[in-house]
Amino acid sequence: MSVKAVDSEETAGENGSAANVLDGDASTLWHTRWYAATAPMPHALTLDLGAAYDVSALRHPPRQTRGHGRIADYRVSTSTDGVTWGPAAATGTFADGAGGQDVGFTPNGPLRQAHRHPRGGRQPVDLDRRTERRPPPVAPRAAPERPSSGAPAQYGGPSRRGGRMTRRKSAAEVFDALAERYEEAFGRVPGQLAALDWLTARLPAGARVLDVGSGTGRPTAEALARAGCAVTGIDVSAAMVALARSRVPRARFEQADVRTYAPGPEGFDAVCAFFPLLVMDQPEVADALDRMASWVAPGGYFVMATVPGDIRGLDIEWMGHEVTVSSLSTEDHLSRLADRGLEVLHHHTAAFRPAGGLAEPEEHLFCYARRPA
Repeated sequence: MSVKAVDSEETAGENGSAANVLDGDASTLWHTRWYAATAPMPHALTLDLGAAYDVSALRHPPRQTRGHGRIADYRVSTSTDGVTWGPAAATGTFADGAGGQDVGFTPNGPLRQAHRHPRGGRQPVDLDRRTERRPPPVAPRAAPERPSSGAPAQYGGPSRRGGRMTRRKSAAEVFDALAERYEEAFGRVPGQLAALDWLTARLPAGARVLDVGSGTGRPTAEALARAGCAVTGIDVSAAMVALARSRVPRARFEQADVRTYAPGPEGFDAVCAFFPLLVMDQPEVADALDRMASWVAPGGYFVMATVPGDIRGLDIEWMGHEVTVSSLSTEDHLSRLADRGLEVLHHHTAAFRPAGGLAEPEEHLFCYARRPA
């Protein structure tokens, strides 16, 4: 048996090669592309048996290491020549568990499987032997792996996971629970530290700076306060605000939602927004970006980072919590800032692997902008 074709596999961010489905090792897995971009569903994997056989069942070993990324809905089709395909030999939904699962059917030849699952969530999987006649693709959706503590506390609602309805957690609930673990995983993002060095080199002592999604206060508020800035941090998580007040006493922190926060009319000499806009709906992401841009005073700076992608309402599992995330593409971020009167001075993307294996690698967008004086 061999893998004859696959529509997507991840070989840069992890060993997610399709060949892993046949290596006999339950600790390895096939994963569709997620590192640079997320391949749209559905996904297809073709297995060639090498000869004609009477096959009565398929055994599927689910992903063992995490609950997300497992197959949900599947379809199996067969062919004797790889060209002509009969009706589906089996369809159904796998249980959400780590045990092996069997699919019985009466095929008419070699088996092809088409798996659908975006990074980070247990989504429907389509098993299908057909190469030439795949189901039509859905709209591309990148899957950001990391939500942010600056998102609205009110955002929550029902979501479907493994066929069961669960309530999506708000940003406040997630970050109240994570507290110090968040800093352990994301406290030393190289791109964020470089952005802070760039910003503090341009701000005078006493500059008024807003840190949106301030988390534990480190590294952003701490670095800015050390540089002599007058720092205000806002975050929806009460636990994060309490930690920040204890760790960075020279800054001021408020429990506030970026969607409704109302600063004074004078604005800020700089606004920092490191990953605060992911646990909300996509229109709210766009509106919050506009609001933050409007808070930058003439001559001031806006420095931000996010996980980019044209995503709306994607259910994922992140650091042990089920959340729903949204984002904008890189192009949309840049154009919205320009439309709001900011001059984009620099932007780049970079891959990041969180410390301690607490979360999966992800792509970051960093953007530096300035409002003309």
